Amino acid sequence: MWEKDSQISFELCTLDRLIPKNDKYRILKENVDLSFINDLAGPKYSHLGREGFEPVALFKMLLIMYLENIPSERELEEQIQFNIRYRFFCDLDTFSSAPDHSTFSRLRERLGDELFKEIFEQIVDKALSLGFVRASHLAIDSTSVIADCQRPPYDKDNIDPKTGEHIPSKSEIDPDARWGKKSKNRAFFGYKAHQLVDSETGFILGFDTTDASVNDHIPAEGMIDEAIDRHKLSPESLSADKAYTEGPLRRNLKKKHNIQPAIPFKNEKETDLFSRDEFKLGNDGNPICPAGVKMRFAQIDSKSGSFRYRGVGCRKCSLKSKCTTSAKGRSVSFSPDELLLLKDREFNQTPEFELLYRLRSSVERVHGDAKTNHSLARAKFRSKWKVNFQVTMTALAMNLKRLAAWLLNGPPQPVVV
Repeated sequence: MWEKDSQISFELCTLDRLIPKNDKYRILKENVDLSFINDLAGPKYSHLGREGFEPVALFKMLLIMYLENIPSERELEEQIQFNIRYRFFCDLDTFSSAPDHSTFSRLRERLGDELFKEIFEQIVDKALSLGFVRASHLAIDSTSVIADCQRPPYDKDNIDPKTGEHIPSKSEIDPDARWGKKSKNRAFFGYKAHQLVDSETGFILGFDTTDASVNDHIPAEGMIDEAIDRHKLSPESLSADKAYTEGPLRRNLKKKHNIQPAIPFKNEKETDLFSRDEFKLGNDGNPICPAGVKMRFAQIDSKSGSFRYRGVGCRKCSLKSKCTTSAKGRSVSFSPDELLLLKDREFNQTPEFELLYRLRSSVERVHGDAKTNHSLARAKFRSKWKVNFQVTMTALAMNLKRLAAWLLNGPPQPVVV
């Protein structure tokens, strides 16, 4: 469908002499076969009409945009028109014009998220097959992507009278963006890019895009399952920050994949009352309060699945002032996997935990690189699916950049912490 004539072949041979042997575009062109993109994209194209640019050539052009931190597709068109290195990488001869910038937006819509995701997965397979990535220890985290629109005011008192739930502030320009928090006192409006990386090399193994209001732990389980199943990985451990303590992630890591989590527990609020750790499970599975009295079962939490227990005889207890201020008595919650959590709390006190947890810095370095050098600090587009495309291309660009460096300099060296 997309055949090159002899004139183009001659032009490319001429360009070849101008590109240094250690140039990343030469290394990628000679060592990473991306022709499979034409096969993936073939069903999306008609065999009728005039011949256009190959899908693989257009993909390479988009890749350059994210490799070189080019801010817009209009500027990408101009750069491809005059840059010999880019023309060489994209198999574009010196007489042909660069495609119009609108071609790239049509390509995004034609191919769709799933096809670009499959390209990403095949690049991960390439790195694994070459032995550059072992994935014995993983790290996961999210980073903010500021929306490309004016921030709407955050109205915390906007409550739905029927459900009693908070109605999130929306932008008419980008209705998918939401308010989120970087920390307790720092908020932002936009999206989150979630990334799963190999801690030794910083190679990205999986990603997801959500609006900024989504808690970090929610997409984590699906990302990890997908990466392990798709690439037949056998990681031994995974590190993450306190945002991943909530939810079933810890249980699924250990029971489903036999992965040791290096995830700290959230600190309890400091009060003068007995902490949660003062309540121990008895032999029959029921908790015993600091006064030595067995507590009674109250209910099951519908969100977390935890069992809530309430104290017996709290009003007359001599320790009440140190235990609770509630007229109903002290209540505590226990996870169905309390023994598993107990083992993890003990593990978190060991030097091994400290060593593994420090490896979490690998994903922070990836996020810093993505924002500084690959345009991920701010959304280029509006709407979630387009921002997801940006996150996808950023991950592809960073992985191919690392792959080119390893092909030139040899296998990566493990990170020393």
